[in-house]
Amino acid sequence: MIIFRGNIEKIQLVRELKEKGMTFEEIGRQLGITRQRASAIFRSDMQAPSITKWNLYYKTFAEEYNNGLTSQKIAEKYNCSLYTVLKALKKEGITANKRRGRKPAREVISTP
Repeated sequence: MIIFRGNIEKIQLVRELKEKGMTFEEIGRQLGITRQRASAIFRSDMQAPSITKWNLYYKTFAEEYNNGLTSQKIAEKYNCSLYTVLKALKKEGITANKRRGRKPAREVISTP
């Protein structure tokens, strides 16, 4: 990973322009740098974590999981992907059990 060693103002400017919806190519043109450099500057800003609408639900997902809901049921309840729920649980320090919520094999396989 390329670490940008520039001034804080340029890093903040690139972040602001990106958040307004500009492409790295447009940002590069405006600042007189390449799109790759604009992308590297944007990625180097480690102080500003990416925020998604799901970040607000991470604690809720963890509570629901701890109360017995499976990660799949949580995803269905909140209309999000299973990946989003698993990522939230991981960030909250919970290792999701892959087999949780599945029926034991003896219930699935019926013997004649």
